[in-house]
Amino acid sequence: MESKWKTIMASECSLISMQWNSDLSNSRNPFVDFDEGHLNEWYGEMRYKLIKLFDDADSACISLSNRAYDFDLTLALSVYEYMQSLGMTVIEASNDGIWRYIQMKVIPDQIHRRWKPTDGQINESRYWKRPWRIYLKILWWYVHLSYNVSLDYTREILKNNSSNDISQLVERSGEGYRIEYTREIMRRFGLLEPRQHGKDTLSHILMMNNVLCTRVDPELNGQSIEEYVDGIYKRCGL
Repeated sequence: MESKWKTIMASECSLISMQWNSDLSNSRNPFVDFDEGHLNEWYGEMRYKLIKLFDDADSACISLSNRAYDFDLTLALSVYEYMQSLGMTVIEASNDGIWRYIQMKVIPDQIHRRWKPTDGQINESRYWKRPWRIYLKILWWYVHLSYNVSLDYTREILKNNSSNDISQLVERSGEGYRIEYTREIMRRFGLLEPRQHGKDTLSHILMMNNVLCTRVDPELNGQSIEEYVDGIYKRCGL
C-alpha cells in the first residue's frame, strides 16, 4: 500500500532553493501568491490547517516578550497534535523527506514567515538542508521528547525555556534517544526556577545524561527513571 506521506529528495530541494534565491536577488518574492495547484486533496487540507496553526500562534504570541520562543512552543504543540491526528509515527517523523516535502511543497510561504531570508538567501538549513534544523521536524521532536501527561502539562513544563533549549534537546542525540529519560529530564527542568534556566543549563544536564548512559545502563543499577534523573541534577548542582 502506497504511503499517504510524500517525500522529496535533498537534490530537488537544492534546485528549488536556487530558484528561490534567484527570485530574491531580482527583488521577486517567491513566497507571495504560492500556487497550491499541485497538491492532492490530503495535502491541500494539510496546507489549510497548517496556515491556521501559524496564524493562531502568531495571534497568541503577539504581545509576549519572548515572542520567538513562545511562537515556536505554541506552534510546536499544535503541530504535534495535528500530526498525531494524521497518524504520524515516530518512524515517519524521523523521515527527513516527509518534512522536506511539507516545507518545500506545501507551506514554504509559512516557513518564510518564521525564517526570513538573510543577505538575499533563504535559510536553507531551516527548510531542508540540515536534518536537525528542519523547522517543523525539530518542533515535533521537541514536544515528543518532552511530552508529559498531556499537551497542557507539557506546555507548562516548557513555558520558561528558550529557543536555544529546543536545539539543545533535539540536536543532542548522543547514542540515541531514551525517550523515557529525556521526558523526565525535561519535566524536572520545567520545575526549576526561571533564574536557573541559564543559557547552558540544559546543555550541561543533557551532556551529563549522555556520559552516564554511555557508561552504564541506568536499569542495570536498579535505578528508577526518577532516581536516575535526580542523580543527574544533583551532579549538575541543581
